[in-house]
Amino acid sequence: DKGEVDAALQIHNEELKTYEALGDRRSRAVTLGDIARIMADKGDVGAALQLHNDRLKTYEALGDRRERAITLGDIARIMTDKGDVDAASQILNEALKIFEVLGDQRSRAGCLGDIARIMRNKGDVDAALQLHNEGLKTYDALGDRRSRAVSLGDIARIMTGKGDVDAALQLHNDRLKTYEALGDRRSRAVALGDIGRIMTGKGDVDAALQLHNEQVQIFEALGDRRSRAITLGDIARIMTNKGEVDAALQILNEALKIFEVLGDQHSRAGCLGDIARIMTGKGDVDAALQLHNEQVQIFEALGNQDGKANVGFNIGRIRLRQAVEQQDAAAFEQAIDALAESYSILLRIGRLDGICFVGATLGQALAMAGLRDQARTVLQRSLEGFRKLGQPGMAGQIEEVLRQLG
Repeated sequence: DKGEVDAALQIHNEELKTYEALGDRRSRAVTLGDIARIMADKGDVGAALQLHNDRLKTYEALGDRRERAITLGDIARIMTDKGDVDAASQILNEALKIFEVLGDQRSRAGCLGDIARIMRNKGDVDAALQLHNEGLKTYDALGDRRSRAVSLGDIARIMTGKGDVDAALQLHNDRLKTYEALGDRRSRAVALGDIGRIMTGKGDVDAALQLHNEQVQIFEALGDRRSRAITLGDIARIMTNKGEVDAALQILNEALKIFEVLGDQHSRAGCLGDIARIMTGKGDVDAALQLHNEQVQIFEALGNQDGKANVGFNIGRIRLRQAVEQQDAAAFEQAIDALAESYSILLRIGRLDGICFVGATLGQALAMAGLRDQARTVLQRSLEGFRKLGQPGMAGQIEEVLRQLG
């Protein structure tokens, strides 16, 4: 938690040797899980999956169905990050059945939450809400206040996506009170971040900055370097929007160094993207593209398809702007290629919000290229998607583009 992951790995490996010497297979498997989660954060997902599968065999041999189901959840989360959501869903449903047979209500509710997050990404927000609410009832019945607060956070994020920010704020404030009552400072800080991002969206950046700075102080007191660096990114994005780009760059470079020290490749790639967007705004598109290409390499190594699609979208927008401003046919072709690749990834992994936003840009680019039928098909899918996600404002914008196309 303090970010000293190499020291943590050394201790876990010392544990491992002891359990192996003692012939304690169950404790060895638990330790493999701790190591695997660190390896996944460092970007070595292949090694992480191998360790989780090793755990799986141990629990199967021991007949420990509950731990086997928990391990399936760890594997499913990696598969989700890799964009293989159908395999992840299948694995989670297998785990769900085990928890139901065992009568483990708490673990079942946690599994429902994982399934709901996949459903949300696929755009099935109503189904996701139903699952989160089912989990909520379980936590209420168990008196598990902390897990209940986590579910409220998931529900609030869905409400934010649907544009119901006042309902989302109410839920986040409910979480906040729970974490304060429990004395859970880290979770309280996470909730402050959720509220801060909503305040940013509402244009109240001073209130948002105040909340994010409070987060930073909490994470510093806890020694949680990773969470502190993530919060610095939120602050930097606000500074960028305020036009204070040099201050934002300084903050992002500080965060980048922390992620590099921690070996957190996923967060490092996100930070590179924030810096690239600033470079784009400053007009240094070559530097921005170089950073985005570095991101692509990281996400490819991680097997993170969602991240790769997001970077492709950013590259496509940069090339499209170059094409329009410089009347550059080559840049225009590169723009459509990048956007189309991003779009195809998002279609494959079923990420509906990404499909909608990338499709909106790709559709307009196709229309500019004279490919009006293809443009209509892509834009129509975005229109239906925004309606499904409960975003009437974006749906209205797409309707206007389609009307202009005739």
